[in-house]
Amino acid sequence: MGLNHLIVHEVTNDAGSTPDTNLRSQSLPVADLKVQKLAGALLEIYRKKPNKTYGGFNPSRKLYPFADWLDSFLTQTERDSAFVTLTQATVQKLAHQMEGTTAKGGYVVFFDYTENTERYLMIVIIMDRSGLTFDYDLNINDVIALDLEHLHQAARVSVSRYLSASDSENYLSFIQGKSSTLRGYFLDTLGCTNSHGSKESTEGAFNALDEVCDRLNLGAAILTSEILNNAL
Repeated sequence: MGLNHLIVHEVTNDAGSTPDTNLRSQSLPVADLKVQKLAGALLEIYRKKPNKTYGGFNPSRKLYPFADWLDSFLTQTERDSAFVTLTQATVQKLAHQMEGTTAKGGYVVFFDYTENTERYLMIVIIMDRSGLTFDYDLNINDVIALDLEHLHQAARVSVSRYLSASDSENYLSFIQGKSSTLRGYFLDTLGCTNSHGSKESTEGAFNALDEVCDRLNLGAAILTSEILNNAL
């Protein structure tokens, strides 16, 4: 994985108050091994999550401006400052969407990376967790650490696919929370639409394969589907 940019912001939402944000003004240095470790850990957890949902961006960009912000970032020559602007605007929108919900917020991690010539943008919400550790004298002390085992909300944009996508192509994948209210604020921030599960996405790929084979007078669609099923 080639890490291009990574930044972390924070949004909090205490009961009975307006959501608050703590925004970084600069990206974290991608050459820092701790930064690379964080991105690698989050990506690995995301990959292992089953039952992802797939979709694209809502065409009503006045109501859902994230796609416009992403476009602006991708076309700017000053990528570092444009990345910060994109992420700050997104977290401010996220805080607005959280108003009136029971969502607690957390750390919002954005990272732009390249893998196998494909470019991606990941957006992940993580939280702290309490734990225990031993000090030098082997006394037990409390410790607060990032909870990297649980992604409360996460989404990934396949930038390469997005830039060349048709309206029906799925370039946005995400993990849904258990509560429809809680996951709604996250999806509305990104303006995700036309969502469906991984099963439907796989079936759609097989249907498209069948259509191609029919046009080419090939009878290998069933065999190829079986091969893909064994590989998934």
